[in-house]
Amino acid sequence: PTSSCVGGRKEGETCLGEVMADNKVHPDPNSFPPVPGTNVTALDAAFLTRKEKVGEHFCELEDGRKLCYFKDVPEAGEAGTTLVIAMHGGCEGKYKFLLKEPLEGVTFVSIDRPGYGQSTKAKPGYAFPDAAKDILALAKSLNHEKFILTGHSIGGFWCQQLAAALPDNVLGIILWASVVDLGSVRKTPAWVKAAGQPPAALHPTKGMCGCILRSSFTSYSKKGLKYDFKANLKDEIAHAPIGFAEYSKDPFWVSTTVCSWQAFTEPSGILTDANMCLFAGTHGLHAGVRGHQDITQVKCPVYVYHGDKDVDLGTKYPGAVDYMKACYPNAVVEVAENVGHVCIVGPNEATRDRYMKAIGAMKGAGTSA
Repeated sequence: PTSSCVGGRKEGETCLGEVMADNKVHPDPNSFPPVPGTNVTALDAAFLTRKEKVGEHFCELEDGRKLCYFKDVPEAGEAGTTLVIAMHGGCEGKYKFLLKEPLEGVTFVSIDRPGYGQSTKAKPGYAFPDAAKDILALAKSLNHEKFILTGHSIGGFWCQQLAAALPDNVLGIILWASVVDLGSVRKTPAWVKAAGQPPAALHPTKGMCGCILRSSFTSYSKKGLKYDFKANLKDEIAHAPIGFAEYSKDPFWVSTTVCSWQAFTEPSGILTDANMCLFAGTHGLHAGVRGHQDITQVKCPVYVYHGDKDVDLGTKYPGAVDYMKACYPNAVVEVAENVGHVCIVGPNEATRDRYMKAIGAMKGAGTSA
């Protein structure tokens, strides 16, 4: 078993948090050299069963690119279900959202965003209008016109932008440790008076995303594959022991994380994220980027789930949550105690309950034929 190192490191012991320094996809996806800092050399059997069950599917887009996704359907079938489309965060992949059992009444689809995993990388100049077309094409291929969006970290940023761009299609958004979409805010004097200035940590170039200075994204290259993921889970250990302890003792959850991080195989995904999200909008390096929406115009229901020990500076609590409340005054916000950035969403009962609470409030017009 792996060690969480909660309560202190024993001599010679390596924490589970020291992971993914060598983040490569090996030929056999079910067996690989030990993930650095762990004893993980094979994936959990229950995870592999579920992974096979949900499959790996592709939606071919009009420009020839492909969007890869898994589809989790209740035993009763897809008829009458609500479509939920999930979007992972930076440097991750679709398996971030794999649950141990399907959600009742839900067709749950989780994508590899462009440039991650098995999805084709985005073409130069890709922006949120293109992402909106991609998501609409995916939904229509699944026989749905309306759907719910859910996202973690930067994936939450995508949810906010797409909800603003597709008001007739998006029934609601469910945000997990979401990056605040600062670029879209029209910072008029009236806005600043109502919402305040954004937290300094969220500044588009001087702030941080994880342990990366945001301005450094502009010089990302193949060296990006050496990105050290261990900082994220080290923070979970140091600051969110309850959330991390639950995570570290669950081999299914560990497997979803390992497979999620294996989707980061080349840097185009995070470069696209940087250009579309972190540097976009009214005061970023790419001010006025094509099609960037004002998220304060989002009218659909918004559910925000955030850990009170989130120390990723792009989502730091409470600044990020307070600012999101200002953007969405009618949002339902739930703060989980002793949970950090990574472990706010996972294959556990708390996540299922939060999904069902939000989906139950949003669904109605989003059922399949």
